This record gives sequence, structure tokens and C-alpha cells, in this order.
Amino acid sequence: MKRRLCMSNQDDKGKQQIIKIEGEKPIKIGIDHSESYMAMDDYKANGYKAMLKRDCHFCKKCVNYYKDMYDAGLTSEPFMPTCEGDYRLLAKKLENSDLSEEEKQHYKVIQDPVAWAKFEFDWEARWYQEEIMRCSSQFKAIRAGRRVGKTEAMSVLALWKLFTNGGLTDRQFEILVLAPYQPQVAKIFDTMRDFIGRSSTLNMPGMIKRNVLNPQMIEFSSGGVIRGWSSGAHSGAKSDKVRGQDADFIIMDEVDYINDGDIEVIMAIMASHPTCELIVSSTPTGIRKKLYNWCYDKSQGFKEFWFISAESPSWSPKVEHMFKQNYSKTGFDREFLAEFGDEAEGVFRSEDVNRTLADYTYDDCVPHTDSKYVIGVDWGKTTGTHIVVTEAMNVDGKIIYKTVEKHIIRTQEFQQIEAIKKIMDLDKKWGNQTAFIYVDAGYGHVQVEMMWKYDVDYPQERTRYKERVKPITMNTNIEISDPVSGLPIKKPVKQFMVDASCRAVEMRQVIFPQSEDTTTRIVPSEIPFADIGILQQMRNFKIIKYSPTGVPTYSQDYEHTLTAWMLAIMGHVLEFSDMKKIEYIMDVAYSLGFGSDSDKDYEFPELASLDREVELEEAKTFQKQVQADLKPQKRADEDQGENLIEGGDLGLYVSRRQTITRTRGDSVRPRMGYYGKSPRSNYGGRRNI
Repeated sequence: MKRRLCMSNQDDKGKQQIIKIEGEKPIKIGIDHSESYMAMDDYKANGYKAMLKRDCHFCKKCVNYYKDMYDAGLTSEPFMPTCEGDYRLLAKKLENSDLSEEEKQHYKVIQDPVAWAKFEFDWEARWYQEEIMRCSSQFKAIRAGRRVGKTEAMSVLALWKLFTNGGLTDRQFEILVLAPYQPQVAKIFDTMRDFIGRSSTLNMPGMIKRNVLNPQMIEFSSGGVIRGWSSGAHSGAKSDKVRGQDADFIIMDEVDYINDGDIEVIMAIMASHPTCELIVSSTPTGIRKKLYNWCYDKSQGFKEFWFISAESPSWSPKVEHMFKQNYSKTGFDREFLAEFGDEAEGVFRSEDVNRTLADYTYDDCVPHTDSKYVIGVDWGKTTGTHIVVTEAMNVDGKIIYKTVEKHIIRTQEFQQIEAIKKIMDLDKKWGNQTAFIYVDAGYGHVQVEMMWKYDVDYPQERTRYKERVKPITMNTNIEISDPVSGLPIKKPVKQFMVDASCRAVEMRQVIFPQSEDTTTRIVPSEIPFADIGILQQMRNFKIIKYSPTGVPTYSQDYEHTLTAWMLAIMGHVLEFSDMKKIEYIMDVAYSLGFGSDSDKDYEFPELASLDREVELEEAKTFQKQVQADLKPQKRADEDQGENLIEGGDLGLYVSRRQTITRTRGDSVRPRMGYYGKSPRSNYGGRRNI
């Protein structure tokens, strides 16, 4: 069967890959989900130049923006926010009233937070602060660069809300201010106290009933009150302080640093007040959290305000140059351009993950006799058994790993027995009892032994599970051959598995159906029943920290299906790496000049005599050597026993790459680029990106 990879120009953004497979419909690779989002003010398209002012009223711009999104099929309604327009529109309704001209002018000032701030504090808002303050949307999400003045705008808006609402008929008008750190809460209240000190009205004797520092609180004699709390991942208090609070207006500053669980508690406050307003702001951290969803998912009703630091009058080319010299590109993009960018500390880059999306379904997939299959299994006590089947296809000389089936055996009676039955059925369906089965040995040692015993009990079935079922203990080491000396070296199993998977994604060798890119809300009590796609788990998979020796510690949230998939990719690397062409074996990055054809490339001449070729037959031999006494174990600490598994050609690359990145302190992603198909295609074999 011939498989062909076609490239066709679809738009100006680049080329779209199409795989044509016999017996299946053509598969488009690299579905661009960024097209589901449109920015009202597209700084990126404008080269991140400051607008400095708007060429029309912001309400007109907003209405046209949502209409364009609706016409493009990106929203379900022509206008999504709950909004009455500019606050000043309410004052126009009094033009034909019986009020005197002086009373009308006074009402116009009171109704406009910008004019009120000018009158009370002699404070002039910048044009973008005016838009934030005058917009009457019930929910506002501000993503702004540093030093644009978002804290000032929210502080003035809070005082205006308090002054104009005062005491309600049955209770106080309450404002709740939250931030991840106590000093951030104090800064907001200090800003409000500074404004109060400038006002002849708010600073009158008897106007302020209570002014407390711990906890932060300002109460007006008219009945309104503002309370401030720190509630975030770093506050130590979590949601305990906020639980039970009441509010008519909520401000969350630096919301990207607030724990999701705390935000959910805060959002629950709004259940008792359907008209409660919420304004959130933050400089993006790069983590896909609430702010990202509120800005990109327009169905949630948030009015997004996006302003870069260059809009500030204090910004200058000199300041921009200074920050660019002291920040990484991604750091500058997040801190000053307010771009979400790639996820911070993410193992899999968002850009690479997006390229794995393809327009096929699991129902479209059929077995192929010339493909290789590996089944990955992650056993769990409370989260069920996760099973992923991957197919390795040779498409025009390039290996493509296609996920063809996924099953989650939920927590139930006889769960593990049902999981074993499903694995055996999938083995017959896809591999015709030839597929390798890589399983996490942590909670599956009994199940593995049951499958091994099946060979003894039913020899006529010729299942060969003892040869094909490979238990992998994550907290042990894998032994592979050093590409220079040929001596065996040991690498952490999980790091090797993650690196191999990350490499395959970066090399565009992986495709998933779109159904795996979910945005499921993760609730701990609902995890055993939730449908959380592999790509969603990829986006949330992060490096938490590094050990003193450079070994990463990965997030331990919900990544069970992802682990099953990575086990399958690891199986392909260790079992079928001889499918790869020579150019893939030689596409290896070595530090200190190792791997070059010319001895003059070596920094240490005494190493020039070492043999730099790794024989393919030797690599094949490495792949087939598995210790006979390999036994499954429960998850243990890193200093316990080791299970040794021999690696292949791609394994040599990954192992060497781990050594280089740990020495340099880089992340698991490669920092090298190549001219041509391999390092041998140009002098020195590599270039800096």
C-alpha cells in the first residue's frame, strides 16, 4: 500500500499537509484553531504599534467587532456581552427632563466615572483607561502590558461605584477586591486612599466611617464598603478568607496568578447576585488559565480589553530597547505586549501541539498490514485504566505516529479484568497479536503477570505476551549506549519517554483527531468521569522544577491518557527504530564538536580518534536486548532498583540531548537548528537559532 504526503497551498499563512491513505479519506494536518479568535484591536497585525487613540467611539467599534465575529460563524449571537453601552448614554436620557441646567450638568458628571474622577481628584484618564471605565459591560477582562495604569483605572472605578451606589435599600453596596499577594491588595487600597485624600468631597469629616488596614477595608458613611483579600496560589490562605463573602462588584487583579480553585469560590459569590459586576486584569503569565479562556471564549460574555505597554505616555524607544535587552523574547511578549504566547514551563509547545491536529475520527481508522502498532496503558486506582493505540506509518520516507483508538475503562467492579480483555481485543484488532504493549508498572504489576501467565495457560493462542508486554517503572533508569564512546549510560525512564514524545511532536511526526483537543473544566471530584482529551493534557503538562542534577519533575495533575500515549511512542522508539532512514539517525546534535566529519571541528583533538559511527545493526541488537529478570514494581523513589531497557537510534539522540540540555540548563526542547537534512550537510553541522 502506498501512502503519499501531499502539500497544497491553502492560504497565505503557509502550506497545508494532506496525507492520502488507501482505504481512508484524505487527512488534513495542522488545523489552526487560532482562527476561532479575532482580536478587536489586532496589535500583532499592526506590528505592535501603539494606537494612541481610537478613530471612532469604542462602543461602535465593539458592536461592529462582534458582528464581524458572528458573520464569520465564530459566535452564536451578534453581540455577546451583557452591556448597556457607554455610561454617559444614561445622562442623555435627562435632556428633556424638568431638571435645571445646573442639575443636568451635575448629573452628567456623576454618571461619567471619567468626568467624576477629573472633578473629584483632578485626575485625567488616558484614552484606553477611559474605555475601561466608561464601558458598562457586566464582565470585563483586561490583559495589559506593564505600567499602563490598569490598577489606577480599577481603583477609580471602585470609588465611583461606591460613591454613586452608597447604601442599598436593604443592605450595603459591597465591593470585593482580590489579588494573589497581600502587598498587591495593599497597593490597590493605598491608591484608593491617595485619591480620597485629593477629594474635597470624599475627604470631608464623617464621609469615611471606617478605614482599616488589616484586613483592608474602607467603609463610607452612606453605606458602601470595599473589602480586600489576598487569595491565590501564593497567599497561603487559599479560598478560606473569601468563602462566605458577599459582593455587588468584584475586582480581581493579576488574576493569572490566582489559583483556579479560589477563582471558582469567588465566582460562586455571583450566584446570589445575578447583576454582580466582575472586572479582572492581569499581565499574561503564559499559562492557559481563566484569563485566557475569558478572552478567547467569547461565549462566556467577557468584554476583552487588550492594551500593550507602548500605549503608555511614559513608553519610548529607549525604554523599549532596555526591556528587550533584559527580557527573553517570550518574556517581553508577555510582560509588555500582553501576548499569551506559549505556555510557561510547558513541555509541549502550543504551536507544535496545534500542528498535530488533523481532521479524522477514530471511526475512520482501519488497520494496515504494513504499519506498526504499539499499545500504551496507564493503570490507575481511581482514574481508571487509560489505553491508547498508535500506528506508525511510513509516509514518503517519514514516520508518522497516528493515534487510532483510545479507551478509558472507568472505575467499576472488575475494572482491571475488563481492561485486560480490552487490551487483548485491541491487540487482535490492530496488531494481529504482533503489537507491543507498553504499560506503566506502577499499579499494573498484577495485570501484567496475568497476561504473561496467559501464555502458559493457553499456549495454542501463541500470544507471546511475555515478549510483547513491557512493564515500565517510571522512577527507574533506562540504559542506552553513549553515541561517542559506545559505553552504556543510564537515563531516567520518564525523562527519556517525555523527551522522545516531545521530539516526535516537534518533528511533526504526530497526528491526533480534533476530538482530543478538549477544554474540559477539571474538577477533582469529577475526574474519574470527565472527558479530558490528550491535547488538553499536553497543554497542561509542565515541568515543576529541576533536581540539582538536572532531572525534571513533571506536573502530577490529570495526565493519565497522555502517559499512555507517551508509553506508546516510547515503544515505537525502542522496538521499531530500525524503520527510520539513515538521515534520521545522523540528524543528531553533539556538544563540543562531536559528530562532525572533520577533525578540525573538535575542541579537544585527543577525541578525534574516537569512532563516531553507530552501526545500524548494533542499534538493532540494542533494541532486542531486554533483561530476562525484568519484574514489575510499584512506584518507588528514584534511589530504588533499576530496570534496564536497551534503546535504539532515536534513543541515542534523546539520551545525548538530555546530557546537553542538563549541562546547559535548557528545557527539554532542542535549541539547535540544521541546514539541510543532517549535521553533515554543512560545515560544523549546526547553527544557532
